[in-house]
Amino acid sequence: MTGPEGGGPLPPLVLFDRDSYMYGFSSVVALASWFEPLMQEEMACCFDSSGRAVSVHASGSGWDVRLAVDDPDDDALRAHARAFLGRFEPDKLSLAELPIPAMVEALASLEGYAIA
Repeated sequence: MTGPEGGGPLPPLVLFDRDSYMYGFSSVVALASWFEPLMQEEMACCFDSSGRAVSVHASGSGWDVRLAVDDPDDDALRAHARAFLGRFEPDKLSLAELPIPAMVEALASLEGYAIA
């Protein structure tokens, strides 16, 4: 698992499942602690606060959380955020138009979706 010091994912992080549901995490450690084998199949994508895709893979007895790419994918992140907000929080759809760091921060801290 890498963190900001090692060039890894920058918290907070948001994970979207195949049903467009979202989970918010305040840290890489929180995501790795929460993740379970079933989520490998259910996870559609995960992004850090810079809009970069994050991967989660089994590693020994835990989970390895790393950047999947170095460049942000703002369009993909916004598309997933719009799908989630449109389905589960339509009154907050405007969050998907915030600058990426602010959007991820707002999504990751939404009551009922923030894990830790």
